[in-house]
Amino acid sequence: MNELNYEQFEKWLKSESFRPDTGYKLRLAYFKINELLPTNEIREFYPKNIVNDKEDIELFAFLASKLIVILPKEEETIFKVLYLKDISHVDLEIKKNIGFESWVLKIYFTNNTVIELNSVEDSNEYWRYKYEDAIKRIYKSLLVEKSLV
Repeated sequence: MNELNYEQFEKWLKSESFRPDTGYKLRLAYFKINELLPTNEIREFYPKNIVNDKEDIELFAFLASKLIVILPKEEETIFKVLYLKDISHVDLEIKKNIGFESWVLKIYFTNNTVIELNSVEDSNEYWRYKYEDAIKRIYKSLLVEKSLV
């Protein structure tokens, strides 16, 4: 996967092998995303915990005015819609580690929902730089370019 975006996620699902339970959940979520979302309008996409051994997979699709949180489960796929106009504030933490940095983006909503994206915790040692780049793009989109808010 060259860059973390929906197009690459789609290609990755077709070519990569996952643990059977993870692959099943991701493919089911992928079909539901294509059925329910205008995928050509996804501006940023962040797949949390698909390259590590954590069970809690979350997919984040940033559209022009909404953040769609997709929770792939064994028996169901849950879609949650958050409105970007309801963001109260955003925190970005850059932590120094030995040989790399950890980027943590926290997005706070007025309904007390907090979305946390973590370049190290959400990925693995091979993918953390791509996750870092995705966090940078999302941060810039939310704050600098204002293209998502």
